[in-house]
Amino acid sequence: MSQSKLERCPPIDAEVYGKLSERVGRCHVDLRLGIEHDRESRVFGQGRSFFHIENWYSIHGLIRLTLRLCLLHGRGQRNARHILIRHNEFVFDGLPEAFDGFKLLHLSDMHLDVAEGIVEAHLDALQRVGTYDICVMRCPFYCPIPRKCTGTPPMRVSMPC
Repeated sequence: MSQSKLERCPPIDAEVYGKLSERVGRCHVDLRLGIEHDRESRVFGQGRSFFHIENWYSIHGLIRLTLRLCLLHGRGQRNARHILIRHNEFVFDGLPEAFDGFKLLHLSDMHLDVAEGIVEAHLDALQRVGTYDICVMRCPFYCPIPRKCTGTPPMRVSMPC
């Protein structure tokens, strides 16, 4: 094992572990690493059986083919591009006057890798939202297929938050 890796379960880069420990505390980092390790053990089966559907790399292609044969793939793509915008107004007693009319934009479960044109659909939705005071993004920020996420930079440029 290299010097830069800590002998933890799962192994983690020493510098990354140090930065995470400073940010959220060693106890929480160790707990999270343990949770991830346990989840990984369940997914990979700990050697109990040969077949686990989660580990079958062709499953995505099979699902896509099945949806196309059932004529549901296009419908799913259209549904993914249909961005839902909800406006909720909250009234609090004793709220400081500075927060009267405060507008929070909450983005959740964007899944920028699931459909063609999804980034453009999100950009269009952002235009419909208009102005806001603060933006909270609560969603996964990964793309398992990098070539599918080549359209994400305009998203970062277009968000004034």
